[in-house]
Amino acid sequence: TVQNATAEPAGIHLPYNETYLNNWTRMDPWPVSRTNANMVYDRSDGVMILFGGTVWPNLGTNETWTYNLSTNRWRNMNPAKTLPADSPGYNMVFDSIDSVVILFETVYSSAQGNTWTYNLSANTWNQLNPFPAPNGRTGASMCFDSKDGVVVFFGGSWGGGINDTWTYNLTANAWTKKAPAVTPSPRTGAGMAYDPVSDKIILFGGQDDTGSILGDTWSYELKTDTWTNRTPASSPPARTMDNKNMQYDPIRGEPIIFGGIGQDWTFLCDTWGYDRISNTWTQINTANTPSIRPNAACAYDTGHGGLVLFGGYGDYAYWDETWFCNSTTAGWTNENIAPSYRGMSRMVYDDTHERFILFGGANWAEPFL
Repeated sequence: TVQNATAEPAGIHLPYNETYLNNWTRMDPWPVSRTNANMVYDRSDGVMILFGGTVWPNLGTNETWTYNLSTNRWRNMNPAKTLPADSPGYNMVFDSIDSVVILFETVYSSAQGNTWTYNLSANTWNQLNPFPAPNGRTGASMCFDSKDGVVVFFGGSWGGGINDTWTYNLTANAWTKKAPAVTPSPRTGAGMAYDPVSDKIILFGGQDDTGSILGDTWSYELKTDTWTNRTPASSPPARTMDNKNMQYDPIRGEPIIFGGIGQDWTFLCDTWGYDRISNTWTQINTANTPSIRPNAACAYDTGHGGLVLFGGYGDYAYWDETWFCNSTTAGWTNENIAPSYRGMSRMVYDDTHERFILFGGANWAEPFL
């Protein structure tokens, strides 16, 4: 069912086209307003896949929507079979090898979490029930290792911090608890990204059980099941963040981070890149750096070679700015055009149409956009 503007509350779906700067366009129709939804870009089918979130008045939803930029249509897929629960506790990635969404339902529980896939062609969510699997938890980090074709999952918290490492192989439908000799300490909110050049996972920061903010850098090599504390010569200030604050930059060949929350819950607005060869973090300094803004939407633009940042919260206000960090010039530019101010929105890059797709969020006036 294609929703239209008269059938839905005033949600906002806005693509940002960097080929023509200053071109935010409202794209109707849209799903009902929500926060904390999960959204990934399906390169195989050229559509966005959106799942779940929280809708007014603070109720969970387990709807599945797709958005096709070519036809400018949101579609409520209404899968016929059993769906993941309407809980906000998820980690979700797109498996670019098998062309399916992989979702780990990290329900806060001692019981194992639930593993699901969504196949767009069949319009079906499937609960796969592998055993064993990680237990439910909050604040875990997860990414997709495209070279080895597995999900890598680390840490989180359930009744205390966890520092276990798991991989999930969809072909075998098997979670495997790894047994590295050394691991990062238990933590939540660590940034984690896959580096396809080195075939390693890079992890930075997080928060431990005592509330201390961490600033260590680790790499994980799946083939040898080895975590290595990189102890770089220079590092960013310690911070906690989530995965969207840490993105892999294919032009620089390194992960980059922006912002986060530092010691004493200080909001940060610095940009850093990690060079694995020299084992050095380097701050990217420009005259125009975005101000503090946790919960900003962030995605990497492969068409134009840089990081795009929108919105977020800081200085007791929600921001409505759009920034672009060019990987070649290592400079931030404020594009001075944006949708309404908001935080907690979701944004992904559609490299087929060279646009960003932004959905939802919240601000002081409207808790659900």
